[in-house]
Order: sequence, then structure tokens, then C-alpha cells
Amino acid sequence: MSGGLRSLIAREAALGASASGGLSAQFARLVAAALSSASWSKYQSGWRAFLRFQEDSRVRPEWPLSIETWRMFVVWGLATKGLMPSSVRAYVSA
Repeated sequence: MSGGLRSLIAREAALGASASGGLSAQFARLVAAALSSASWSKYQSGWRAFLRFQEDSRVRPEWPLSIETWRMFVVWGLATKGLMPSSVRAYVSA
């Protein structure tokens, strides 16, 4: 995911804003400013882990995620990838 979640949300074009700004641009700035850099970093790490989980397990979940998909992600993180429980907990909470 090029640039991560923060850049996706921060970029006005991602929300269809015109070059002159507008409501979409203002919304993008507010969303980007609503969380700290550390939070954005945690979200980005969690999203990358979930994408790797999808590739490894060939799971193509529907949104919202089912409890079974969450369980599979947690087991994948702990057993397959050897992630620390605190990392998996952070990814799930993000």
C-alpha cells in the first residue's frame, strides 16, 4: 500500500476534492489531524499485517469482518507469524 493509510486519507484527491479545496479537502484534513502520528503508524502496521494474512491464507473476507475471520487473523499472527500477543492485540484494536 503505497504511502499508507495516512497519505491516502490526507490526500485531497483520494476523496475527490478539486484543486481549489472544498468540503472533501476540509474533511480529509480533519481526519488526518484527528489522530497522532503514532496512531496512524499503528493502523498502517495493522493493515499491512492483515493484507499479509489475506495473501498467506487466501482468505477474501467480506466487510464487516466475521468473528471467524478475526479468529483466523489472530491465530495466523500468533502461531504462523510468531507475533507477540501485544502486537496482535494492537492490530485487532486498531
